[in-house]
Amino acid sequence: MPERAKPIRPMSQVKVTASKISTYCERGAIVPQRIAPVERAPLNIGMSIAITTKIAPLLQAGQTAAVLGLSYKPLSHVVEESQGVALALAMAEAGMRVIGYDPLASEGARSAFRDKALVAESIDAALVDAGLVVVTTPDECFRSLKADDFLGSKESVTIVDCWRCLDPSVTNHPEINYVPLGRCLDDASAASVLEAIWAN
Repeated sequence: MPERAKPIRPMSQVKVTASKISTYCERGAIVPQRIAPVERAPLNIGMSIAITTKIAPLLQAGQTAAVLGLSYKPLSHVVEESQGVALALAMAEAGMRVIGYDPLASEGARSAFRDKALVAESIDAALVDAGLVVVTTPDECFRSLKADDFLGSKESVTIVDCWRCLDPSVTNHPEINYVPLGRCLDDASAASVLEAIWAN
């Protein structure tokens, strides 16, 4: 008789390690957030590494990257398990000059960053030199920003919107390279991948 297949465990019962997450992310997997809470922090770290790998080519040498949103959710001062902090640290480890801002979580983020990244006292201070901006929480103070707030005196800026929450004046501006995370930006490439999958 053929050997009986082993039952598949629900994702909520799967224990995820940092090495597993890194492997999944390197293969382009989107890892569910609702995984057993025993190792939620490594999940954030793994996802941050994956995001950093994707956005690193968008930052030119010598430019500054700004991370807007350092708490784990809007209107909070808590930075534990914060995707913004994990992302800023991963970007700093990748060799980027990183400055972050959050309206409530600045002190906690400053302690978490130590000397690896800076914390700005205002949104303007975070954006003034930033060639790349990553918005990691849908906080109202970020959602209300306009194109001119991001551009300032710069000729252009790249914005990675993790929540796709920014104003249309930002998303449609000709001098802004708007990158909505989680949305395909190359339909032709995606179509060829799907065709290959369906062919099998």
